[in-house]
Amino acid sequence: MSFPPRKAASNNLLVPVLVVAALALAYGISSSKIEPPKDDAWFQQHVSGKEGLVLVKFGAEWCGPCREMDRTLSEYQASAQPIPVHLVDVDQQPELAQHFRVSGIPKLFLFKEGEVVSQQTGSMPLDQLAAWIEQYR
Repeated sequence: MSFPPRKAASNNLLVPVLVVAALALAYGISSSKIEPPKDDAWFQQHVSGKEGLVLVKFGAEWCGPCREMDRTLSEYQASAQPIPVHLVDVDQQPELAQHFRVSGIPKLFLFKEGEVVSQQTGSMPLDQLAAWIEQYR
């Protein structure tokens, strides 16, 4: 059995890697840690200063998937072991949305001890939301 000779590595692989990196930055997907804002008193009191898990959902009133996620979050709050949930309207709090690089809504951030441990974009059903949160308990 014979195989074709191996070609030397080329720069052709570099282009897809750069495209993926650019898309990751554009959509707010990165491995860099997002620090909570230091100058936002509300955020410090309700999210950064809290022990345990806190969920923050960025959305807008005009956004259909955001309203759907709000209903799911209300159902979750009625469950046996809810965590604090805070809703941030991107139209009313654009600086906070920009700080967290929110480019699509609804965008959910899960904080543990004041640090972002996970984030999700888009609406999800109750069982998926509960499973996502439970991973970090």
